[in-house]
Amino acid sequence: MQTAELFERYVVSRQACDERTSILEEIKERVERSEIKIIDVQRNRDHLIIVCRKRTWH
Repeated sequence: MQTAELFERYVVSRQACDERTSILEEIKERVERSEIKIIDVQRNRDHLIIVCRKRTWH
C-alpha cells in the first residue's frame, strides 16, 4: 500500500481566531483524529497561516 502526502493551507483572520470559529474547531478535531498534522504556523499581519500534512492511502 502506498501513501500520498497532500498539504493543506488554512488562512484564518485575527477576528476569526479571537472568536474561535468553526474552522479552528475543525482543524483541532482533525488533528485529534490523526487525519492531519500541523507542520507550520505563521502569522502574516492580521492572519494566521496554518499548513497541515494529510495522509491518504491508495
